[in-house]
Amino acid sequence: MSHLVSPRKRMAKVVVAALSLAMVISLLSWGFAGRNNLLPVSVVHAEDVPYQFKAIVLNPGSNESELRFTWYSTPDPAGSIVQIAKKSEMSGGNFPADTAMTFTGEALNADAATTAAGWASNKVTATGLQPSTAYVYRVGDGTTWSQAYDFSTQRSDEYTLLFVGDPQIGASKNAEADTAGWNDTLTKAFTAFPNTSFIMSAGDQVETATKETEYDFFLSPDALRNLPVASVVGNHDNNINYQYHFNQPNESKQYGVTKAGGDYFYTYGDTLLMVLNSNNMNAAEHVEFMKETEKNNPKRWKFVTFHHSIYSAGPHSVETGLKNFRAGLVPTFDELDIDMIFMGHDHSYVKTYVMYNDLPQYKQLLDMKGNVVNPTGAMYITANSASGSKYYALQQTPEVYSAERSQLKVPTFSTINVTANSVSVDTYRTDTMEKVDSYSMVKEPEKVKVHAQKEKQTDPSNIEFYYAIGHANQVNALDATFQFDSKKLKFKQAELVSENEGVIEHKVIENDGGDNEVTVSGDTVRIAAGMTAPVMSEEFKDVVKLTFELVGGKADGETTAELKLLQSTLAVSVTHKETISTIEADTATVTVGKEKNIYDLNGDGKVTVADLSIALDFYRSKQGDANWEAAKKADFNGDGVVDLADITTLLLQVLAQK
Repeated sequence: MSHLVSPRKRMAKVVVAALSLAMVISLLSWGFAGRNNLLPVSVVHAEDVPYQFKAIVLNPGSNESELRFTWYSTPDPAGSIVQIAKKSEMSGGNFPADTAMTFTGEALNADAATTAAGWASNKVTATGLQPSTAYVYRVGDGTTWSQAYDFSTQRSDEYTLLFVGDPQIGASKNAEADTAGWNDTLTKAFTAFPNTSFIMSAGDQVETATKETEYDFFLSPDALRNLPVASVVGNHDNNINYQYHFNQPNESKQYGVTKAGGDYFYTYGDTLLMVLNSNNMNAAEHVEFMKETEKNNPKRWKFVTFHHSIYSAGPHSVETGLKNFRAGLVPTFDELDIDMIFMGHDHSYVKTYVMYNDLPQYKQLLDMKGNVVNPTGAMYITANSASGSKYYALQQTPEVYSAERSQLKVPTFSTINVTANSVSVDTYRTDTMEKVDSYSMVKEPEKVKVHAQKEKQTDPSNIEFYYAIGHANQVNALDATFQFDSKKLKFKQAELVSENEGVIEHKVIENDGGDNEVTVSGDTVRIAAGMTAPVMSEEFKDVVKLTFELVGGKADGETTAELKLLQSTLAVSVTHKETISTIEADTATVTVGKEKNIYDLNGDGKVTVADLSIALDFYRSKQGDANWEAAKKADFNGDGVVDLADITTLLLQVLAQK
């Protein structure tokens, strides 16, 4: 990293000397990944003290069009400014200042009583960023600037996040070795997944919350100048230094607050991400934060991240405090329909079963690709260390909630892949880049259709239609409305298909053409049913049979009976949430009666000499005659005249009758 300088007058000479000495020590640590780029610092006179900077961090903004920046500079900078331009506007390595967007923020001098004393924390928010765009940026005070760095925005409708746990630089007592492991993880992850949108950390960035040199090491990988990191306050981070380094969006000043900050949230595409500061274990505060946030930011996907795992397999898993914390949070995760919860702290890997009401939901529907279909609860994942600085042994007795638990003693990371209707999480070990675990889910409304098993039938008294459900995971209640032509059909009954035991009732609503509750032509029948054996099927499964009969009891030849599905709402066992169904086929038809026999001229259902007698009355009638409209039914060959050929044809039909 290069540090461009501009002479500035500072404090008194004695203070300057002490400040400069602290800067030299800190910058030497910061230079772990590239100390050869540091300019020498010489301090004798106040006017010789340069503007210096370090620890540039990118954080997600409130949404995908924003990005937040934090960096350290010498105290009282003239400005806190970020300039951003499209990378395509770079020319010959020169930053395109004339076309760059300029964003101004604020600087806060670190408290003199902290280990960050002698630095100012600069924070700036950039807005109006476009998706799938390569940018360059620089930070500075308006006169002196850093070198140019780059980052790329990604799509927000389909995207990949990188989830890491507990880098905890310094935990092994060898910060440089921990940093090497951390840098190796990021390098391999971004090489394999270059279109990652941002990093999601489960906390414990450092071992000692007040140790700035450990933050320098944590922030040293070049990847962190190119990609935002959504950090979580770990128990080893819980100090004001954490606030100096990170610039969180929508941070609460009321909920989850410790000296490191409070709960915060951001959105990315159709995803709401809520981050809890679990160092504050007042679950009621986090509950209020989540309820308010979810209410004001409705999104399809909902993720929560915090540090202290409530479903882990290491030594922390048996702590009473974390069990109580779990009891305080889980009901709200269930109530808000949170999809996934990501945690750290126990330095081992756990993927739970789908959980609801603190109970494993073992029975889940899988589709042909192995995705869990509309899971009846949330999935919890606890990350192992991303640097290898510390590992915990697993408890000897496996937990009832753990579907997968491991201690590989190798750094790991996970990718979170989000689309419009699916989320998948893949976990990799960094030594071989082998995928060691995965989970995938699809979430979309159940599919329903109406159809006829027999498209033709002769019996006009039992015309059968079926209501079928697909993509269903434990559906146990339904409410559906159907429309039919009451001038043609009369509703007889609705019944559950035999294997779907339960209760079913119906209500026929007649449409009198006036101001009633029906706004469609024809009559409707509303069906409500509850199944004691929930429906679990990816393919369509017949659930209700509806039976009608023809008005008048018989068909004059063939007639078409039609049933239309107007609406369908389903509810599922366990969560008891109701969803409006996706109607795949809304209309079914049945052809009823026998095809009319053209030789049965009198319509008595038989072909006899009585029909022959009628044909003879029309003998020699031809098209254009006054009686042709009646006579043409005896023109069997369609040549426009009733002749001997037609009479002979009919005679043969009479003889053919049994």
